[in-house]
Formats: sequence, C-alpha cells, structure tokens
Amino acid sequence: MLTEDPWVMAAEIAAASVAGRDPRSVRRGMQVIGGGNHQPFDVSELASALGTSELFAGSDRSARRLFRQSLVAPTDNAVAQYAWAARQTTGLDVKPEQLLGPWRYEARAWQHLVKQEWAQTAEQCAAWLNDEAFSTRPALLGSFVSLVTLEEFSLGEAFARRGLLANPADQGLLNNLTVSLIGQGKLADAEELFRAIPQGKGPLPVAATLRATEGMLRFRQGDLAGGRAAYEEAIGMLNGTTEKRTLALAALHLAREELLARTPGAIATLARAEELSTATKAPEVETMLTRVRDMAAAAPASSWVIHHP
Repeated sequence: MLTEDPWVMAAEIAAASVAGRDPRSVRRGMQVIGGGNHQPFDVSELASALGTSELFAGSDRSARRLFRQSLVAPTDNAVAQYAWAARQTTGLDVKPEQLLGPWRYEARAWQHLVKQEWAQTAEQCAAWLNDEAFSTRPALLGSFVSLVTLEEFSLGEAFARRGLLANPADQGLLNNLTVSLIGQGKLADAEELFRAIPQGKGPLPVAATLRATEGMLRFRQGDLAGGRAAYEEAIGMLNGTTEKRTLALAALHLAREELLARTPGAIATLARAEELSTATKAPEVETMLTRVRDMAAAAPASSWVIHHP
C-alpha cells in the first residue's frame, strides 16, 4: 500500500528518478497535489519531485506547472530543484528573492551557472559542500566547473578530493580528480588513478566521459593516436543520443588537445566541435567553445609542428 504522506511520496519519486526507474507514487502524488488538503509548504517537495519526473518524461508543460506550484511556499530543496529545472527547460525564471536565505547554496550555484558566473558558481558549490558534506552533487558540480570553465585544476582537485572522503568509489569524482591531475601535469599519478576507476559501469554519460578523460591523458603523454582514438570512441558512444551537452564537450576537448599539440587536423576537429555545439544551449559549452576558438585564433597554422602518429 502506498503512503499518503506527501513528504514520503516526494522522497520515493525523487529516488526513483535518480535510479532511472518508474516511480510508484506519481499517480497518487498528482491527486494529492490537486486535492488541496495539504498546506503549500507540505507539498512543495512533492510538486518538485513530480515536476522532475515529468521533465524526464518529456512533459515540459506539466513539469513547469508543477515546479511553479512547488514555489508557493518552498523548502530549500524545492528552490534548488527549481533553479536546476530552469536550466533544463524554458519558461522557468528564478527571481532574486527566491535565492535569499542562508541555506540556498545549491539554488544559487545553479543560477550563477546559467549566467556563466563561474567563480560565483564554484563559491556557492563550496558552501553547499560544507552544508552537505556527504552528498556527491556539490563536489561534482564544483569540480566540473573548476575544470571545464575556470581551468583551475588545483581547485578541481580540492573539490574532488573533498567529495571522495564520503564517496570514495564515485566514478564521476574519480574521473574529475584524474582530469585535475592531468591538468597539473601529474601524469603518473593520473595514470595510476585512472586505472583504478571501475570501467564499463554506470550510465552512458559517465562511460563516455571516462573515455574522453583517457583521451586527454594519452594526448598529454604524447600518444596522439591513442588519445584521438579514445576521444573518438567517446564521441561515437554519444552520437545519436540525447546527451548533446556531453557530446559537445567531448568534441571540444578533443579540439583543444589537437590545438595544443598543433596537429594538422586541429582546425577540422574544431569545425566539427562547433557544429556539434549548436545542438545545446548549455552555458559551459558556450564558454568552452569561446576558449577553444580563441586558442585557434592565437595559434596560426603556419607555426605548427607536424606530428606523425
């Protein structure tokens, strides 16, 4: 028998969504939301969880309605989820007053991310991690932003190591720590760590990201052919899927490594990455695309050294 408690239903729906299975409480949760028998605060997280479930199911209109309902008298978690959802779909605007309050670090982090305010995003992630030390989410977002948009590899290392204290087997954090070591030139340490990460497990974006990280490592080790093959494997895994953001980032990272190595195919690789980047509006993709274009403009092909595989 399913519970009638909106808080318990919210937790069940949220956990099912994260696990990639169908929540059991959706139908009853919708009835509770529409019944008007609970105070807005008590159904805030249920509306948010239902909105997330609807968003994953492709029902954007229903999701927007539910997310707006979650903000009538929101919990901190509901505000944070609303800010996340505003990045995933159109028609949801976060008002400044909704971000006020001492514990809304996650919501502020997502809002700064949308605005491409990367240093402020990392700052809010640090506060969020202090508040939720056992959660992987602030450490993952903080390390990702540090590595991809700020290129502050020591900061990315700090975020990843802090998250790994409570979650030592998390593939995403282990991957981000590997990237941070590569970026700092600690290639032997990065190689050892990368070999210890469980491969062939986890969702598609994680598996593809691991292949791309191997590509970066091989490029920095001077194995251009091996690095290119690993990146191309990652891109092939993502092509034709809904993972447009991860695909664009993989292609842009390959273009960056080709440009750093001054390879003859670098400009063609950048052109493909530019094309793939048009399929997503993710702000981190826009930031990285600008950076890689600037790299290409600052390094005329006439000055490049031709490398042979």
